[in-house]
Amino acid sequence: MRPTRFPTYLADVIRQSPGPMVKDVRTFQESGFTKVPYGLIVTFATGAEAYIHAVGASETKDNFDKPEQIVEGEAAIEPWPYPEGLGASGKIKLADVEAWLAAVFTSSGSREISRIEAWSQREDGRPDHAGVTAYFHSGARIFAAVAHLVGPGQSTDRQQWYEPSQEV
Repeated sequence: MRPTRFPTYLADVIRQSPGPMVKDVRTFQESGFTKVPYGLIVTFATGAEAYIHAVGASETKDNFDKPEQIVEGEAAIEPWPYPEGLGASGKIKLADVEAWLAAVFTSSGSREISRIEAWSQREDGRPDHAGVTAYFHSGARIFAAVAHLVGPGQSTDRQQWYEPSQEV
C-alpha cells in the first residue's frame, strides 16, 4: 500500500469501526492540513483530536511511475481488542489512541495487511512515542504515528510535532 492511498483507506475503515468512540475523521488533504502530505485527523467523541501522520516504505521493486500493484495474502491477523472506555472518563490517553489504532487495523479484515506492530509494545518502546507499523504482503510498510493529541478546541500550534500530550 502506498502512502497516497493509505489515508483514504484508513479513514474508510475508521468510519466503519464499531462504537461511538469517533465523532469524525478527515484526511489531512480534506481538512486543509498542509504540514505533511499524508495522514488523518481523528476527532473522538470527547472532542479531542489525534493527528495520525503516515509515512510509507515501499517494496523495493515498486515503480511509482506505474499504477500500484495490490498484493493480497491470508487475512490471518488476530484482531486486537478495542481499548475499553476510550474517552469514557472524558479524557483520551495517548496509549489508548495507539491501542485503538492497532484495533482498527486488525479489525479491518484487509487481505493486504500481513501484520501490525504497536510501537509502545516493542522492546525499545517508549510511552511518549505512539504509533503503529502496518506490514503488507507486498513488502511495503506504513508507519502511522500519533503526531499530535490535542484536547477539545485546542490548537496544534502550541504542541511540537511528534510530542503529543499523554492525556487530553
